[in-house]
Amino acid sequence: MSRTRLAHAAVLAMSTAVLTAAVGSAALAGEAPAKPAMMDAWTGPYGGVPAWEKVKPDEFVRAMELAMDDQRTEIKAIAENPAAPTFENTIVALDRAGESLDRMFSYYGVHSSNLNLDPMPAVQKQLAPKFAAFGTEIVQNKPLWARVQAVYEGPEFKTLDAQQQRMTTDRYRGFVRAGAKLNDDQKAMYAYISGRLAVLYNQFSQNVQDDESKRFTVIDSEAGLAGLSDDLKAAAARTAKAKGMEGKWVIANTRSSTDPFLSYASDRSLREKVWREFVDRGDHGDATDNNKLITEILQLRWLRSRMLGYDNYAAWRLEPWMAAKPENAVALMEKVWKPAAAAVKRDVAAMQKLIDTEAKKDKTTGFKLMPWDYRYYAEKLRKAQYDLDMEQVK
Repeated sequence: MSRTRLAHAAVLAMSTAVLTAAVGSAALAGEAPAKPAMMDAWTGPYGGVPAWEKVKPDEFVRAMELAMDDQRTEIKAIAENPAAPTFENTIVALDRAGESLDRMFSYYGVHSSNLNLDPMPAVQKQLAPKFAAFGTEIVQNKPLWARVQAVYEGPEFKTLDAQQQRMTTDRYRGFVRAGAKLNDDQKAMYAYISGRLAVLYNQFSQNVQDDESKRFTVIDSEAGLAGLSDDLKAAAARTAKAKGMEGKWVIANTRSSTDPFLSYASDRSLREKVWREFVDRGDHGDATDNNKLITEILQLRWLRSRMLGYDNYAAWRLEPWMAAKPENAVALMEKVWKPAAAAVKRDVAAMQKLIDTEAKKDKTTGFKLMPWDYRYYAEKLRKAQYDLDMEQVK
């Protein structure tokens, strides 16, 4: 399994009991359920393109399970190959394994992140622990690990070119970072933690999405739309109609809706309402509150990192990336922090001056710039200083 697929396995999510029952019923009747059409190999130019018309969200669970079984068969053949481990029969073979699962993740990623409707939340809930367990199963395959280790530590490694050595090294480190060198008890604990984190990550994401879909700002009067473009007004009207509130306007609790509203809406009280609704996602002390999840996630991340020999999660997470160490990442942030903070302070001062000037002109009481004012006055500042309207640019 590639590092990308392992990342998917650690984060992605779960499916419906209805589908499971249907599959079980077919099996009891002696009928093998048909292989989902979306598992078909891609056809067309550029090595084939996704057949989106074949995707049925309620078939994701069965399709993913079959795709994982396909890769299990491929992994078994690699691990049990009687020939001595080589770059070609181990590292390259591993890289090629799981093409069916890769195709499924292309479909699944789009639906779980952008089309998370109808059965998808339940699908993600069922699949999250399955993905985590599958990823752990591969990296804890002792014969497979022994072959990867043999290629990395063997004499052939020195004869490989730079790209092949990098490919081998990445594969070796991926196994080590996923607990291949742990003892059996530690591996069991690692598997439990990874499975639990997969559930927590999915629940965290679902809570945020739930707050985005069920919480929103309703505007009863067109006066509350002052400053918005016709396109933004029309979008708010369409959202309201979709929610059964035709004749009103709704600002959805998503970044794509809140950002333009905060940039152009003249009504300051509505800006504050929209801003607070957005930043408080997952923080309402109710069924979708994420605070307890965050605590458990941080605890499990730390525990797993320590098991693997790292000081903390940041050290484990950054190791394969360009920064390599938390100290390097912090140094970079510190390097840009002072000039960035200075620039923001200049902008804030200029925005406050705009607010004070407007108050004096309108003979009203001014106010201190607040977070829900920032985008609105940043847009005014951009217009005043550069005659640049981002809506026109779009």
